[in-house]
Amino acid sequence: MTQVVTAQAVRDMIGITTAAGQWADTPLNSHILSAQETIERDTGRWFIDRPATTWTGTTNGRAQVYIPGFRTVTGVTLQTAPLVANASFWALPDTLQTGIYTAIQLRAFVSQSRDPSRPWLANPNWFDINADSPYYPGNYGGVWGRTSLPNDLVVSGDGGYLTANLPNPFLDAVKFLSAFYAARTQAILADVAITPAGGVLNYSQFQQEANHFIAAWKLGEQAVSV
Repeated sequence: MTQVVTAQAVRDMIGITTAAGQWADTPLNSHILSAQETIERDTGRWFIDRPATTWTGTTNGRAQVYIPGFRTVTGVTLQTAPLVANASFWALPDTLQTGIYTAIQLRAFVSQSRDPSRPWLANPNWFDINADSPYYPGNYGGVWGRTSLPNDLVVSGDGGYLTANLPNPFLDAVKFLSAFYAARTQAILADVAITPAGGVLNYSQFQQEANHFIAAWKLGEQAVSV
């Protein structure tokens, strides 16, 4: 994984002037990489650049499936059938339109006002894409594809942000969390550290700024049915 924050940037943020001990480059660089991976895992999102990558998931017949974050989508297959952009799949941008797609929609949602025996009518392009065919990928496994095989959805493209476009809140969260990891090495056995003046530093809780970032940017399922 590419390291997107320098050890010096972490030291500068918290006012550490000496690159020694737990604040030396080697241990701090390790903490930075761990912080990046932790934030990506806990948010369920890709932030670090992943060029020409592939993600595989299971739709369970859903209309929308979240993906960890692609800035470009070059190919989508459903049960090995290639799909066509903006005809049989739609890449959906994140809420703030930051240039990252965080979900794939595979069909129109079924309209309750339509004939439930012909759910493909919810898609205005149903005739052009042959959506009424039992061989249309969205129909596999029953009416309008309400079930699926494991790992039936494969998305290819460029994942994450280009390094120059990484959101500032992500970079700050990485700095805060890596600094927390470094400082906590002095308190591993008891969750606290004692300052030279006799003060107590408590490291029993996960780093607050990183926690807030994870909560705000966490990715969830876009839809669970229909």
